[in-house]
Amino acid sequence: MDRLLLLIGACVVTLALVTAASPCRAAPGPEAAKAPLGSTEFYPSADRPVGWRGDGTGRYPGARPPITWERRVKGLVAGLRCQAAKPKDDGAAGLPMTVGDVNEWLIVGPFPVEKVTKELADPILDGETEARPDAGEKVGANAWALHTVTMINQGTSYGRMVLDFAVAYGMLEKIARQNHPGTIEPLIAYGHSYVWSPEAGKARLRLMSSSTLKGWFNGKPVKVPGQYEPSPEVEVLKGWNNLVVKCGSSSSEWHVSAHVAPLPPYEYETKNVVWMTRMPGAGWSSPILVGDRLFVSADMALLVCLSKADGKILWVRHNGAYDSISEAERDAPALKEQVAPLAARLGALTEELVQACNAARPLQGLAPAVEAALDKKLREKGELEHKIVQELRKADKQNFKDTIQHACQSTATPASDGKYVYAVYLGSGKSDGAQTVVCYDLDGRKVWSQYLCPVEGAEHGCHSSPVIVGDRLLFGTCGKLYCFDRRTGKTLWTDRSGFTGGTSVVGTVDGTTVAFTPNSQAFRVADGKVLWGIKEPLNQCSPILADGVLFFDRSAFTFPGTLAGDVLKMDPLFKAGEKELEVPGGTGFFNSRIASPLLVDGLIYMVLEGGALVVYDVKAAKVVYRKVLEALNPRLTWVFNVGVCSSPVLAGKYIYMTDDQGQTLVLEPGREYKQLARDLFQSYTAFGDQDQFESTPVAEGGRLYFHGQHTFYCVGEGYPR
Repeated sequence: MDRLLLLIGACVVTLALVTAASPCRAAPGPEAAKAPLGSTEFYPSADRPVGWRGDGTGRYPGARPPITWERRVKGLVAGLRCQAAKPKDDGAAGLPMTVGDVNEWLIVGPFPVEKVTKELADPILDGETEARPDAGEKVGANAWALHTVTMINQGTSYGRMVLDFAVAYGMLEKIARQNHPGTIEPLIAYGHSYVWSPEAGKARLRLMSSSTLKGWFNGKPVKVPGQYEPSPEVEVLKGWNNLVVKCGSSSSEWHVSAHVAPLPPYEYETKNVVWMTRMPGAGWSSPILVGDRLFVSADMALLVCLSKADGKILWVRHNGAYDSISEAERDAPALKEQVAPLAARLGALTEELVQACNAARPLQGLAPAVEAALDKKLREKGELEHKIVQELRKADKQNFKDTIQHACQSTATPASDGKYVYAVYLGSGKSDGAQTVVCYDLDGRKVWSQYLCPVEGAEHGCHSSPVIVGDRLLFGTCGKLYCFDRRTGKTLWTDRSGFTGGTSVVGTVDGTTVAFTPNSQAFRVADGKVLWGIKEPLNQCSPILADGVLFFDRSAFTFPGTLAGDVLKMDPLFKAGEKELEVPGGTGFFNSRIASPLLVDGLIYMVLEGGALVVYDVKAAKVVYRKVLEALNPRLTWVFNVGVCSSPVLAGKYIYMTDDQGQTLVLEPGREYKQLARDLFQSYTAFGDQDQFESTPVAEGGRLYFHGQHTFYCVGEGYPR
């Protein structure tokens, strides 16, 4: 077959995934150009577009959202507490289990064994199934000792926050790391916690381990489920309950976690939650606001338009590989016979999903039967997308290549100039996404699309968002930086910049528009000429440009500087040392950064992946304070649900920081840590999994908008339920 794909500039018919939608309100007059971002009067334009973190800074000075809200599950799980010490009475005590994790333990060990699997079956501790220890009690030469699970005492666990025996017993150097095998000898240890419940009932208890594990709850064995199996049910007693785990080491890791979740049907109590909308596909994309509409991506290929007022889905467009080729190319026999029927079914099924999501948007969530039916449709949709990709590859292997990435949901934030919406999508071997850049008007009519194949995908997905620059559109992915004509989609230039993650920022130097990429280079937008660059360790976070400061991963420069010919010069403000922006004692995983920084009043706020905050004074070039954010207690799950990757935002006077468990800390900016509130979204699936939050919220007026992995949320003052 001749080369199947063309770089498409004209309109291309897309799958008709449309619900009834009223035309978007007309852009307001010139007075809106003066309104600050975050104000209800603000409206994007070509001169003041919106995209990643609003204008790229993460600051919404015109907003005044609430500092408190919650959506919390009702029932015994809401009141659970845990403690290591032996209870003295039946009263409530210990640590609140806010997100269901058991975080305070007594441990005893290590016990050397010849073979873990054999010795795990034999009791080392007398009456191990019903142990009720206290700190200091002896087991042979060992004694029960307190160990609290915190964010900083994690080893290399890629699961929930864990009781890490390797860390507790000083074996951190023996843990396996990338390309370095572990050397932990065969060992066994016990963990014990007392769990207090306000009432009797049933709950789910999920025990997870790095290797071999046995567990008992109130003396009864608890099944350790497989990765994709639901958590088993346990009988919870009113008052104190007894949890015992017995964990064997592997040569690489040695840890265990215990998580309690409610059983469906779930009931919630809410405060200041305006509306919720279940999305027609999972996603990590951050939203943008354009007038009375929200735009966000879902799955690998869906652009979703929602009503800002009530969260109703107005229209959806699919942007997979099949959608980005011309009608003539679709008429090829192999595609017409094999793919066209699949695409037609996919279109109808996605419209059914939209209708189902719009029909069930209560704050209490979906009924179990509705949830199950929706999940079934979502699985069928994924299977159809995968079949379409397989058939496309059969027809043309060269131009429909697999991409190597773990992340399987949309990550890029759309961009808009107030008239059009631009979005990007990357595919994977299990989805119908494609290296596609698209442009739609606000009512969902496609203007153009570009298919970038054969660009390969990065291992952990592409986290770059498109950036509007005058009449151009910039997008960096998988080692390349692209510049498109916004009106036609024509590729104007590309550069192999080594671009891997994050989103570029744009500024003007001596009348020349310059794009600064996350890999610390500067490109002239007019022709792609490299004007400046430094070598700096690359992280996934985006640079920031605000208040005359250009900040990359560790280095800051005064902006704008001067441009002489093809050479840009900027004076350095500071270059932080390799360990300066880290928290002492934390592992490399703990100290890495996915979240982009925030600049407020001369202070840079950097949220670390493991759950800590580093605040740096730009002028003084020194750390103001470091703070482990124990109030967050994120899940810390690698690749699919990374601990903290939502970037902090300034909405009005306050800073908002969200972790992957839907918890948000509200801080007052300044040279000392001052926490004003801790807010929580709880939203459990039928299998007992909490909705994940990897995207960054946006603020407007008195509201905040959050895109969870499965549900979209709006909070505002005065909405008790």
